[in-house]
Amino acid sequence: RVRVEAAGLVQREQPLDVVVHRFELAVVPCQDVVEGAAARVGAVAPVAVRDAPHPLLSVAVPGFNRPSLLEECLASIVAELEFVEPGTVEIVVTDDQSPDRRAAAVAAEFARMHPFVGLRINSENLGLEANLLEAARGCRGEYLWIFGNDDRWVPSGFAQVLEDIRAAPADVLLFEKSRIGLDGRPLPDREGNAPIKLDPGQAHRFDRLVDVGTYNGVNSSLGWISQVVMRRKPFMAVDPEPYLGLTMYPQLAMMLQAFGDRPLFYRNHRAALHRSPTAPQRLAAVRRRSLLAHDGQGHGRRPLCEWPRLLPRLRLGGRGPVHHG
Repeated sequence: RVRVEAAGLVQREQPLDVVVHRFELAVVPCQDVVEGAAARVGAVAPVAVRDAPHPLLSVAVPGFNRPSLLEECLASIVAELEFVEPGTVEIVVTDDQSPDRRAAAVAAEFARMHPFVGLRINSENLGLEANLLEAARGCRGEYLWIFGNDDRWVPSGFAQVLEDIRAAPADVLLFEKSRIGLDGRPLPDREGNAPIKLDPGQAHRFDRLVDVGTYNGVNSSLGWISQVVMRRKPFMAVDPEPYLGLTMYPQLAMMLQAFGDRPLFYRNHRAALHRSPTAPQRLAAVRRRSLLAHDGQGHGRRPLCEWPRLLPRLRLGGRGPVHHG
């Protein structure tokens, strides 16, 4: 038995059923409570960021359903910003017309309580990849951090990230992650994702972003959005249209075009908690559908990456962006 929260309103205790579906853990209360909470939420309006007119960093959170996970995500970020100078960071949630209206309501409540949080609501459902880019369009910071709505900031981890951003060692900064299960419990690290072997806390500057793929491949090193911080304007200047439909990672293709020949700064510092399925949960998903498709937010199926079709569209000088994998 747990307490069910929606839009800041604590409902009565209810027995729960727990189901695993589409790589996420859903905690489902009795149907009458779900419908009652949704009815009380009502229409949710966008909320503009009320301070941080010229933020150093924008945290863009693409949202679709999963209100409880979004609440965990935003709470983890807000807690880290308590001692950061006002105006330094803005958080912008972009809701992709979530059928579960509690998701937008959660973001609106955070925006009401914290003037550096904003909520944007798409006029129509754009799909996972397009909404990820739409979330970035709503930001104003010099640097951009696109952050998954089911991930969380590591407690006490943001101070190092902010220090590195202020030092401006490169246009793109890459940090490490810790894995957590769909239930929030810690999971062991997985080998093969770090771009270079470093002791904890150590840093390395790659002369070019494309060189980050030499050790483990670009997808492994840069494919997860929640560990990458980059300068916003060069990234947003890239036209995403050539890459949409060819990959689940259009932002990665845009990064390669915008920053492929620019330096990348990597620090072996755990900045984010990445929610990840266990091997049995992945196997169950494979049995339901191919791993090459992922429509976990109700979006059209996409291959993970059609590199043979994608690479000719990348306008890069020198070597190609992928050396291994």
